[in-house]
Amino acid sequence: MKVTLIQPRLGANGVKGSMPPLAMGIIARHTPKDVILQFVDESVEDVPDDLNTDLVAMSVTTLTARRAYDLATNFRAKGIRVVMGGIHPTLMPKEALEYADCIVKGVGENVWADVVSDAANNRLQRVYVGLNDGPLKGLTPDRSIFEGKKYAPIVPVQFGRGCPFSCDFCSVHAFYGTKVMHRPVEEVLEEISLLKNKTLFFVDDNIHTYGKGSVELLKGLSKMKVRWIGQASVNAGRDPDVVKLFRESGCIGLIIGFESMEENSLSQMQKKINIQQDYIKAVNLLQKNHIMVAGSFIFGYDNESITTVKKALEFAEKYNFVHAYFNPLVPTPGTALYDRILSEDRFVNSTWWLSEKFKYGTLPYKTKGMTSEDLEKACILARRKFDSYSSIFKRGFSSIANYGNLQNFFFFWLANITYRKEYRRKYGKRIFD
Repeated sequence: MKVTLIQPRLGANGVKGSMPPLAMGIIARHTPKDVILQFVDESVEDVPDDLNTDLVAMSVTTLTARRAYDLATNFRAKGIRVVMGGIHPTLMPKEALEYADCIVKGVGENVWADVVSDAANNRLQRVYVGLNDGPLKGLTPDRSIFEGKKYAPIVPVQFGRGCPFSCDFCSVHAFYGTKVMHRPVEEVLEEISLLKNKTLFFVDDNIHTYGKGSVELLKGLSKMKVRWIGQASVNAGRDPDVVKLFRESGCIGLIIGFESMEENSLSQMQKKINIQQDYIKAVNLLQKNHIMVAGSFIFGYDNESITTVKKALEFAEKYNFVHAYFNPLVPTPGTALYDRILSEDRFVNSTWWLSEKFKYGTLPYKTKGMTSEDLEKACILARRKFDSYSSIFKRGFSSIANYGNLQNFFFFWLANITYRKEYRRKYGKRIFD
């Protein structure tokens, strides 16, 4: 039996400088050995017109749903069966089943062998459910499927799943449920020890969320010559002992979801933990330990104004963030935010991900504090100012924030040039083309 894994693209050309999708590597690891397996990632290559396969499996996000549906329609017209998994089919199963022969809800590795077996024996079910009930063992991906493809020079690694917070805009909680679990530390360290490239990106939504597990991982990394970047909540920067452990483990940068400088917005998005944090103190402590800070901000909550965007920009520039994201708030299905906007009848297009006209960085609903158009323009201006060459030079030569050592300095310039180019390439462009 021939099986083809496909990662659908975002936009006309995918995302340049992308990392290999770990979900596909994990599925490959759990594919029966007698299966002829191939993998196509549309961010770095085209799907062959003459694809010869018995089954196609796609990992689908909301932003790639329209592309996935079009691919599925073409494959099924040729008699090729299609399986869809990932966050969008999990949260929008009825919609996905209109385009797929079957879907996998939840995590896929638990049921993938059954899907393949049933497909081989012509008894494919419409829905399979993979439960996120642990333990998270055997998740080392088969990275051989990524060989020969032009990815960014950084290796993604996953330690755990889930997040203890329930921000109303985030679908992580809706997908994984309330459980926060991590893989065995020994398994993760062994996986890393076998990697040729020791520059890592932990894809976990919050690498600081696993308590003793996080501490054990960091201590294990400190004995290995690795450099890594990850995502964390702002409270990761409040404890000097924790920050020291991050530094000793090889951490060179953290992406932190500050989200907003406004308490009202933080309350509305259910991220009250940020209200309790001293942003400046956390940033200073991290940067003094040569850990670069990238800040993520979202805009579009009620009563916000252009001033809200300017505050975030000033904060990111003043403290010389290695990078910053200034994103309009786009409600995705399955989130409390999406349900609220829908109940308030504020959507211009409630299934915006299906529209050929929807563009990256635009809003599909009516905002309250300022017009959608003004918000979109404010985010564009903030991003362009932050990514301007004058800003890059000023931030890049900050000895405390980004020039503490040569590896940080090199990464700063690589990241900023890459992000600047990618942002200008996709912002304002249709997510489907």
